[in-house]
Amino acid sequence: MLQRAAQRPGFLSIVETLTLMVFPTFAKFVKSPCLAFALALGVGLASCMILWPASSLLWRASHTLLAMASVSSAAASAPPYSMAFVTVPNQEVANKLAAGIGTKKSCPLILGCSISEPLHVSVSGKLAACVNILPGVTSVYEWEGKIEKDSELLLMIKTRTERVAELADFVNANHPYDVPEVISSPIERGSQAYLDWIGKVVPGVAAATKEK
Repeated sequence: MLQRAAQRPGFLSIVETLTLMVFPTFAKFVKSPCLAFALALGVGLASCMILWPASSLLWRASHTLLAMASVSSAAASAPPYSMAFVTVPNQEVANKLAAGIGTKKSCPLILGCSISEPLHVSVSGKLAACVNILPGVTSVYEWEGKIEKDSELLLMIKTRTERVAELADFVNANHPYDVPEVISSPIERGSQAYLDWIGKVVPGVAAATKEK
Protein backbone atom coordinates (compact mmCIF):
# COMPACT_ATOMS: atom_id res chain seq x y z
CA MET A 1 0.00 0.00 0.00
CA LEU A 2 1.28 3.43 -0.91
CA GLN A 3 2.22 5.59 2.02
CA ARG A 4 0.82 9.06 2.44
CA ALA A 5 3.08 11.86 1.19
CA ALA A 6 5.19 13.45 3.91
CA GLN A 7 4.54 17.07 4.73
CA ARG A 8 6.82 19.45 2.91
CA PRO A 9 9.59 20.93 5.12
CA GLY A 10 9.17 24.63 5.87
CA PHE A 11 11.47 27.39 4.63
CA LEU A 12 12.99 28.04 8.08
CA SER A 13 13.52 24.33 8.64
CA ILE A 14 15.57 24.08 5.46
CA VAL A 15 17.56 27.22 6.37
CA GLU A 16 18.34 25.72 9.76
CA THR A 17 19.49 22.45 8.22
CA LEU A 18 21.76 24.19 5.69
CA THR A 19 23.17 26.50 8.35
CA LEU A 20 24.11 23.62 10.65
CA MET A 21 25.68 21.77 7.72
CA VAL A 22 28.09 24.60 6.77
CA PHE A 23 28.74 26.00 10.26
CA PRO A 24 31.57 23.53 11.12
CA THR A 25 33.43 24.57 7.97
CA PHE A 26 33.30 28.28 8.82
CA ALA A 27 34.20 27.57 12.43
CA LYS A 28 37.55 26.11 11.31
CA PHE A 29 38.61 29.34 9.62
CA VAL A 30 36.86 32.03 11.69
CA LYS A 31 37.90 32.51 15.32
CA SER A 32 34.65 34.14 16.39
CA PRO A 33 31.82 31.57 16.77
CA CYS A 34 29.23 34.32 16.33
CA LEU A 35 30.81 35.46 13.07
CA ALA A 36 31.09 31.86 11.87
CA PHE A 37 27.42 31.27 12.66
CA ALA A 38 26.42 34.53 10.92
CA LEU A 39 28.31 33.50 7.79
CA ALA A 40 26.77 30.02 7.88
CA LEU A 41 23.33 31.53 8.34
CA GLY A 42 23.90 33.82 5.37
CA VAL A 43 24.90 30.88 3.20
CA GLY A 44 21.87 28.93 4.41
CA LEU A 45 19.50 31.79 3.61
CA ALA A 46 21.02 32.43 0.19
CA SER A 47 21.00 28.74 -0.73
CA CYS A 48 17.42 28.29 0.40
CA MET A 49 16.23 31.35 -1.54
CA ILE A 50 17.78 29.87 -4.68
CA LEU A 51 16.60 26.30 -4.11
CA TRP A 52 13.15 27.02 -2.63
CA PRO A 53 11.24 27.62 -5.92
CA ALA A 54 12.72 24.47 -7.43
CA SER A 55 11.98 22.42 -4.32
CA SER A 56 8.40 23.73 -4.38
CA LEU A 57 7.90 22.51 -7.93
CA LEU A 58 9.50 19.15 -7.19
CA TRP A 59 7.39 18.65 -4.08
CA ARG A 60 4.16 19.47 -5.92
CA ALA A 61 5.09 17.17 -8.79
CA SER A 62 5.91 14.29 -6.45
CA HIS A 63 2.69 14.85 -4.49
CA THR A 64 0.64 14.82 -7.72
CA LEU A 65 2.34 11.66 -8.98
CA LEU A 66 1.77 9.93 -5.65
CA ALA A 67 -1.92 10.87 -5.71
CA MET A 68 -2.28 9.56 -9.27
CA ALA A 69 -0.52 6.33 -8.30
CA SER A 70 -2.85 5.92 -5.32
CA VAL A 71 -5.91 6.30 -7.54
CA SER A 72 -4.51 3.85 -10.09
CA SER A 73 -3.64 1.37 -7.37
CA ALA A 74 -7.14 1.58 -5.88
CA ALA A 75 -8.75 1.14 -9.29
CA ALA A 76 -6.52 -1.83 -10.10
CA SER A 77 -7.32 -3.57 -6.81
CA ALA A 78 -11.11 -3.03 -7.00
CA PRO A 79 -13.21 -6.07 -7.95
CA PRO A 80 -14.19 -5.89 -11.65
CA TYR A 81 -17.93 -6.36 -11.02
CA SER A 82 -20.39 -4.59 -8.73
CA MET A 83 -24.02 -4.58 -7.62
CA ALA A 84 -25.86 -1.27 -7.76
CA PHE A 85 -29.07 -0.61 -5.85
CA VAL A 86 -31.81 1.82 -6.92
CA THR A 87 -35.19 2.37 -5.26
CA VAL A 88 -38.21 3.31 -7.39
CA PRO A 89 -41.81 4.33 -6.55
CA ASN A 90 -43.67 1.83 -8.76
CA GLN A 91 -43.49 -0.99 -11.29
CA GLU A 92 -43.74 1.36 -14.28
CA VAL A 93 -40.61 3.28 -13.30
CA ALA A 94 -38.86 0.01 -12.45
CA ASN A 95 -39.54 -1.39 -15.91
CA LYS A 96 -38.49 1.85 -17.59
CA LEU A 97 -35.16 2.00 -15.83
CA ALA A 98 -34.52 -1.73 -16.17
CA ALA A 99 -35.21 -1.51 -19.89
CA GLY A 100 -32.85 1.43 -20.23
CA ILE A 101 -29.95 -0.18 -18.41
CA GLY A 102 -30.61 -3.81 -19.32
CA THR A 103 -29.62 -5.83 -22.34
CA LYS A 104 -31.33 -7.19 -25.41
CA LYS A 105 -32.03 -10.50 -23.65
CA SER A 106 -33.98 -11.26 -20.53
CA CYS A 107 -32.01 -12.09 -17.40
CA PRO A 108 -31.06 -15.81 -17.45
CA LEU A 109 -32.16 -17.95 -14.52
CA ILE A 110 -28.67 -18.44 -13.12
CA LEU A 111 -28.04 -18.70 -9.38
CA GLY A 112 -31.47 -17.24 -8.60
CA CYS A 113 -30.97 -14.29 -10.94
CA SER A 114 -34.58 -13.64 -11.92
CA ILE A 115 -36.89 -10.66 -12.30
CA SER A 116 -40.57 -10.16 -11.66
CA GLU A 117 -41.31 -10.16 -15.38
CA PRO A 118 -39.03 -10.84 -18.39
CA LEU A 119 -37.58 -7.79 -20.09
CA HIS A 120 -37.19 -8.47 -23.81
CA VAL A 121 -36.06 -5.00 -24.78
CA SER A 122 -33.74 -3.55 -27.41
CA VAL A 123 -31.16 -1.34 -25.68
CA SER A 124 -27.88 0.06 -26.91
CA GLY A 125 -26.43 1.16 -23.59
CA LYS A 126 -25.71 -2.27 -22.11
CA LEU A 127 -25.03 -0.78 -18.70
CA ALA A 128 -26.01 -3.98 -16.88
CA ALA A 129 -26.16 -7.71 -17.39
CA CYS A 130 -29.07 -8.31 -15.04
CA VAL A 131 -31.65 -6.22 -13.20
CA ASN A 132 -33.63 -7.79 -10.35
CA ILE A 133 -36.88 -5.98 -9.54
CA LEU A 134 -37.67 -6.66 -5.90
CA PRO A 135 -41.15 -5.59 -4.70
CA GLY A 136 -42.42 -5.00 -1.18
CA VAL A 137 -39.71 -2.63 0.07
CA THR A 138 -40.70 -0.19 2.83
CA SER A 139 -38.46 2.88 3.09
CA VAL A 140 -38.37 5.16 6.14
CA TYR A 141 -36.33 8.31 5.65
CA GLU A 142 -36.09 12.02 6.40
CA TRP A 143 -36.96 14.47 3.65
CA GLU A 144 -37.19 18.25 4.03
CA GLY A 145 -37.36 17.98 7.81
CA LYS A 146 -40.09 15.33 7.91
CA ILE A 147 -39.98 11.58 8.50
CA GLU A 148 -41.47 9.82 5.49
CA LYS A 149 -42.56 6.20 4.98
CA ASP A 150 -43.12 4.87 1.46
CA SER A 151 -43.68 1.57 -0.31
CA GLU A 152 -41.08 1.13 -3.03
CA LEU A 153 -39.42 -1.42 -5.27
CA LEU A 154 -35.70 -2.11 -5.29
CA LEU A 155 -33.59 -2.63 -8.39
CA MET A 156 -30.52 -4.79 -7.86
CA ILE A 157 -28.28 -4.26 -10.86
CA LYS A 158 -25.26 -6.39 -11.82
CA THR A 159 -22.64 -4.58 -13.90
CA ARG A 160 -18.97 -3.80 -14.31
CA THR A 161 -17.46 -1.64 -11.59
CA GLU A 162 -16.08 0.78 -14.17
CA ARG A 163 -19.60 1.38 -15.55
CA VAL A 164 -21.23 2.29 -12.20
CA ALA A 165 -20.67 6.03 -12.67
CA GLU A 166 -22.27 5.89 -16.12
CA LEU A 167 -25.14 3.85 -14.67
CA ALA A 168 -25.68 6.48 -11.97
CA ASP A 169 -25.80 9.23 -14.62
CA PHE A 170 -28.47 7.30 -16.51
CA VAL A 171 -30.58 6.78 -13.40
CA ASN A 172 -30.28 10.42 -12.35
CA ALA A 173 -31.39 11.55 -15.80
CA ASN A 174 -34.41 9.22 -15.99
CA HIS A 175 -35.62 8.87 -12.40
CA PRO A 176 -38.70 10.79 -11.14
CA TYR A 177 -37.11 11.50 -7.72
CA ASP A 178 -35.21 14.72 -7.08
CA VAL A 179 -32.49 12.71 -5.35
CA PRO A 180 -32.52 9.10 -6.61
CA GLU A 181 -30.82 6.45 -4.54
CA VAL A 182 -27.90 4.99 -6.47
CA ILE A 183 -25.44 3.08 -4.33
CA SER A 184 -23.12 0.22 -5.21
CA SER A 185 -21.12 -2.54 -3.60
CA PRO A 186 -18.32 -4.57 -5.18
CA ILE A 187 -18.89 -8.26 -5.81
CA GLU A 188 -16.04 -9.80 -3.83
CA ARG A 189 -16.85 -13.43 -4.64
CA GLY A 190 -19.26 -15.43 -6.76
CA SER A 191 -19.70 -18.14 -9.33
CA GLN A 192 -16.93 -17.58 -11.88
CA ALA A 193 -19.25 -18.64 -14.69
CA TYR A 194 -21.78 -15.98 -13.64
CA LEU A 195 -19.12 -13.28 -13.27
CA ASP A 196 -17.72 -14.18 -16.69
CA TRP A 197 -21.24 -13.81 -18.09
CA ILE A 198 -21.51 -10.27 -16.66
CA GLY A 199 -18.20 -9.39 -18.30
CA LYS A 200 -19.35 -10.83 -21.61
CA VAL A 201 -22.67 -8.97 -21.63
CA VAL A 202 -21.49 -5.59 -20.30
CA PRO A 203 -18.62 -4.08 -22.31
CA GLY A 204 -15.87 -2.18 -20.56
CA VAL A 205 -15.60 1.60 -20.88
CA ALA A 206 -13.12 1.41 -23.75
CA ALA A 207 -15.22 -1.08 -25.73
CA ALA A 208 -18.44 0.85 -25.06
CA THR A 209 -16.83 4.05 -26.32
CA LYS A 210 -15.79 2.35 -29.56
CA GLU A 211 -19.33 1.02 -30.08
CA LYS A 212 -20.73 4.56 -29.82
